[in-house]
Amino acid sequence: MRCKGKMIRRMSSEKIFLGLVTFLWGYHAFFRYFGIVLKRIPSIGFIFLSLIVSFLIIGSIPYISKCVRSKDLLLGFLAIIVVLVTLLVNAKTTEPFNEIWPEFLLQCFVMYYVGLALHKKLHIDNGLLNILSIVSILSILILTIVFNNTNGGFEYEWSSNQYIPYSLLPHILLLMADIFKKMSIIKLLVVLYGFFNLVMLGNRGSIVCFLVMFLLLTIYKTISMNVKKRVLLLLGIGVFIFIATFTNLYDIALKGLYQYALDHNLSTRVFQTFLGEYTAGTSFDSGRLDIQKVLWQRLAQYPFGYGLGSDRYFVEQYAHSIILELLINFGIIIGGIILIIVLVKIVSGLRIVSEDSCVRSIYLISFCMGFVKLFISGSYLTEPYFYLLLGLSVSLIRTKKSNLQQRGKIIRLERDL
Repeated sequence: MRCKGKMIRRMSSEKIFLGLVTFLWGYHAFFRYFGIVLKRIPSIGFIFLSLIVSFLIIGSIPYISKCVRSKDLLLGFLAIIVVLVTLLVNAKTTEPFNEIWPEFLLQCFVMYYVGLALHKKLHIDNGLLNILSIVSILSILILTIVFNNTNGGFEYEWSSNQYIPYSLLPHILLLMADIFKKMSIIKLLVVLYGFFNLVMLGNRGSIVCFLVMFLLLTIYKTISMNVKKRVLLLLGIGVFIFIATFTNLYDIALKGLYQYALDHNLSTRVFQTFLGEYTAGTSFDSGRLDIQKVLWQRLAQYPFGYGLGSDRYFVEQYAHSIILELLINFGIIIGGIILIIVLVKIVSGLRIVSEDSCVRSIYLISFCMGFVKLFISGSYLTEPYFYLLLGLSVSLIRTKKSNLQQRGKIIRLERDL
């Protein structure tokens, strides 16, 4: 009876964890805005939403704890100590961190532990996440239109050309990855529709992430192909590049979309960038190089780092480069060590997912959203996908190491027999 009771609790915790993953995946679409509606209900609305979120988090802890090792706990304690020391010292250069530390600990860093536990669940059917992605893409765009001119929590986020594309992007990437596994006309149409809106919203960072994801999926796909199919694919890509480079179809297509955006009062930043119209605010760096130049100068003056959030102190915003941000925060030595560790984990993860297609989709999404994006927009202090990527990477490495050890034991047993 005790064993049965433990099994029920364990299964319940696993199901609750899947509920948490589902909630997080659909959070930026209807789940989030149902939450805003609930909060507007007098007295009970906020309490009801808080209870739902608390139930999902607390109920998932038993399952997540089974995937956490002592090293992971030590990492968590170290992060808390760094935060506490930063807050207690209260240096002038770390004042911006005072406003974002709750988000860093409670919304971002905890995703490392979600990533550790999520790896085991990625081998199940992701049909529900695909449905959520289709609904999310359509819901986000509908909500953008409906709530664009409303107040009370809608106006800022849904009129922001930065917020909407990055809310759409992970869902578009998941559907694109699923198309590489098995062609679906519905998913293809939704992806094309989503990508078209990314372009029209004028967020170039999301487009770069999309292209990186497409390139990685293509590379992994060619690995599993035979020589004939691989040659045909490369030939097709070569023909496409030739047409885009040596004909005027590329310019005609871009100018046509550019005119469409102008006629419908949409963003033209993407087209101005690729057509070479580098007016104020339309060049690809958008002032990033000036920001980074100031920070590199500060780092040269004091190479030991200025503390968490110090990039915001010097330039009043994040560094737009995870490498520079780590170095300006922790210094060349400690920051360099952290950067090397992060790169080793990520590169190892990318190698492992080349052999495991079940994990590949979510891992590559986390890579694009949590690493590639941080060279263009966002900060490692406020990007949950960065920590989800690290958790997934560590879990993949551990699983591969464990499998190799088990194979070694089996080989030794067979030899002994």
